Amino acid sequence: MIILQHNAIKVSFQKSLHVVGHRFKVTAYKKLLGFVSRYALNLISEELDRVKSVGFDKRRYGCTHGLPCACQLTSFSVGSIPLKSVHVM
Repeated sequence: MIILQHNAIKVSFQKSLHVVGHRFKVTAYKKLLGFVSRYALNLISEELDRVKSVGFDKRRYGCTHGLPCACQLTSFSVGSIPLKSVHVM
């Protein structure tokens, strides 16, 4: 029973790594696809939205989950978000 649950979790995680939505097929996410889960991509997307709504005032941001926070994402505004900016916990 535990082996079946473990296999189901592995399959779900692998699917999460490889099946991405259209909004993640832009240049900003190019280096992350296939290496981070959809959940992590969604969190990064929320931080990018925060950059758009709050602007570049770094005092108004909070950091999240070992992923690049909005203040870090402002430095990646040109090009892709590097994989090394995602910290494995």
